[in-house]
Amino acid sequence: MKKSLQEIYQETLASHPKLQQTLASVMSKLGMTAEDVFIGFLRYDNDIGTYDNRIYDDMRVRAALYLKYFVIGSYHVDRQRLLTEFIRDCGKIKTIVDIGYGAPGCYISEYILNVPDIELTLCDAFESAETFSRALFESLFPRTNWETHIRFQRFDLNQKVSPGSFDAYILFDSIEHANDPTTVMDEIVKQAPKKAHFILSLPICSMSELTHMHFIEWLTENDAVD
Repeated sequence: MKKSLQEIYQETLASHPKLQQTLASVMSKLGMTAEDVFIGFLRYDNDIGTYDNRIYDDMRVRAALYLKYFVIGSYHVDRQRLLTEFIRDCGKIKTIVDIGYGAPGCYISEYILNVPDIELTLCDAFESAETFSRALFESLFPRTNWETHIRFQRFDLNQKVSPGSFDAYILFDSIEHANDPTTVMDEIVKQAPKKAHFILSLPICSMSELTHMHFIEWLTENDAVD
């Protein structure tokens, strides 16, 4: 029998005691409650056919996005693992940009903060992303100088410009939120070094199911690559 969102939410927290502690600290810093996080979790999944990209300005949704990285059996868990592996496979890179990152990925604690002389830039259009991320990092890494590795940049994909030149570009479930994805990618590629790495996650689904958040989706993997 399919589990309800409430059951998934409760199971995720029960399975990850450290996650509970981290979220409690983040909520305290941001003036949020456990009910706020749960509402964000429900809102993000239940209303996917009705809301647009402005939902990401909701701090409750930022918390829900982070929580989803730990949902047992979720593709988010595999996605986080693969992202860490992909970054490691890039070899000796010095600069990484994560565009439209939603919530800080697990690769940050598993890789970025363990590698000297590497700088990560987290880009997002909404202030809520940086506010949540700072509270999260202060809770996860209270005795580390994480700011020597990580910086923030307000970046709107709809401005159709590049965030700059980096050794690796991460666009995980983000480029489809741009109203002109092809132009945005063209601009990013123009500014990228010749041997830059690109790590993308794209929605492969029926065009008839295009959500209010997406301006493009692909029917097959081949369509996305082309």
